[in-house]
This record gives sequence, structure tokens and C-alpha cells, in this order.
Amino acid sequence: MRAAVKRASVRGGVLATFMAGTIVLMAVVPPAAVAGAGRTNPPGSGVGVLASPSADAVPPTFPATTPVAAAEQWVAKALAARTTRLGLLTSQIAGERTLSSTERTALTTLVASDVTGIAQLVSSAASATSLRVMQSTATAMIVNFRVFAVVAPAVQAAFDASDQMAAVSSLTALEPAIEAAITADEQPGRSVTRAQAAYRDLTTQLADVASTDQSTTVAVLALRPSSYPGSIAVLAAAQSSLASASTRLVTARADLHRIVQLLAAKGLSTSSRGATSGARQLAEQFAPLS
Repeated sequence: MRAAVKRASVRGGVLATFMAGTIVLMAVVPPAAVAGAGRTNPPGSGVGVLASPSADAVPPTFPATTPVAAAEQWVAKALAARTTRLGLLTSQIAGERTLSSTERTALTTLVASDVTGIAQLVSSAASATSLRVMQSTATAMIVNFRVFAVVAPAVQAAFDASDQMAAVSSLTALEPAIEAAITADEQPGRSVTRAQAAYRDLTTQLADVASTDQSTTVAVLALRPSSYPGSIAVLAAAQSSLASASTRLVTARADLHRIVQLLAAKGLSTSSRGATSGARQLAEQFAPLS
């Protein structure tokens, strides 16, 4: 489970980067100025000042004086960035062990559609001889596929949710052992009230995480390139929900650790003579997850 949580935090960081980039870009480019914002011609460049080839919010506009070769170079770089990213996503989807078959199929379909479309644009751009074709290619690359603004962060959010659900499953599997340990340690003169309270909190935290992750998965799997710009709010909500769920998972693990300690186990040692049989049994099952 530790590995799953670590992967989730890394992916969450990537998602936050994409989301932050999108939000900042939208903030600094006023709608009324989108068509020509920031696209002056610097000396000797031959092409306007365009957004990064990885930018996905606003299609570039090539000034009429732009050499076709210069536009082609920019488009080729932008298409290559998307081809690389889609290839990485394809490999990650195939290798992600925590995805359900339904999630894997949905994500594979989403990415494969962009792979096909971007490949067609690569072919079109390679044979283009006019600035008009390069402009339409650049516009289609962003508007029709939104690799960085929608597809990549949606896939990563689904990864995060599936990793967290795997962690929930691992902790939920311990519930019978927890209940048995509490029952075994409940005897005259020995209170298990605090252990029971920690257990109730544990189940509450896990139920909340499961509910949050299921809702998040449904929301992000419904996204398509055409969902933009509404996808911005969906992905921001997903990022927030996943961060909250991650915190609740930490609390759930702390609850479990406290239960073990309250049932007289010394730390997580399964050989502690002072530990009751119920606590020792629970500690044995908990230790591999710590």
C-alpha cells in the first residue's frame, strides 16, 4: 500500500502542474484578446511569439508573414510533444495494476483516439506547402485533441483514484481481524472502548475515501477533448477530492496503528510477550502494510 500511495502523490503532483498551467494560461489571456495576445514578431524570428508547443488552451495564430518552414517547425515540435506524451500514457495504462478492466478500457479508448488523430495530423503537416494548412493543422491539434489540457490529466486522475482504492481494499481486508482482535481482548476489567472508537473512525475514513474515489473516477472518465473548457473545473475538483482522500487514508492508517497499540501490542512487534493473542494476530497482518 505504501507504494500505491507514493505513486498517487507523484501523479497528483503532475496533475497539479497541468492544472496550474491551464488555470494560469486562462487567467493571463483575456477572452477578448485571445486571437492575438502576445504574438508580436521579434527581430529575425520569422514567426510570432507563440505559446509553448505543449500549451493546450488557445490555438496559435501564425501571422501572414510567417514563413511556411517556420510554422512547420513549430507544429512539428508541438505534434512530437503530444505523440511522446500519448505514448507514455499508453504504456502507463497497460502497466497500471490497480485499474479495473472497465477503467483500463475507458482510458485506453480515450488515449487511442488521440493517438490516431495526432498521427493523421503529423502526416498532414509533413506534406503541407502552405501557411493556411499549417494553421488549420495547429488549430486542430489543440481544439480536437487537448492532449495536455484534458486527456493527460484525466488519465492521471484516474490513476490516482485507482491507487487509493487499492489502498482502501488492503485496509478493508483487515477489518475481520480487527473485529476479532477487539473481541478477543474484551474481558472483565479490560476496556476496549478506545480501540472500538478508533475502529469506527477507520471504517468511516475508508468509506469516505471509497465514495470520493468512485465519484472522481466517474467524472474524469467522462471527459473528452470536447469537454474543454468545462474540464478545467472537473479536473480541479478531482485534484481537490483526491488530495482530501489521501489525507483520510493517512488518518485511517493511524487509526489502525492505534488499535494495535491499544490492544497491548508493543509497537508492531509480533513477538511482544505483553501483547494479547488478538493484538499479536492483528499486528502480524498489519506489519506488511506499514
